[in-house]
Amino acid sequence: MRIAQMIQAVDAHACGEPGRVIVGGVLDVPGATMFDKMQYLQN
Repeated sequence: MRIAQMIQAVDAHACGEPGRVIVGGVLDVPGATMFDKMQYLQN
């Protein structure tokens, strides 16, 4: 099986809540602020 794309992620937890942070392997998300980037990813 060939891998078309690989991402780099870090799994973490805070107060028992799990989370996954993507740290590499994806294109730059458009937006001037983190809020703009969040809205882009949600839509």
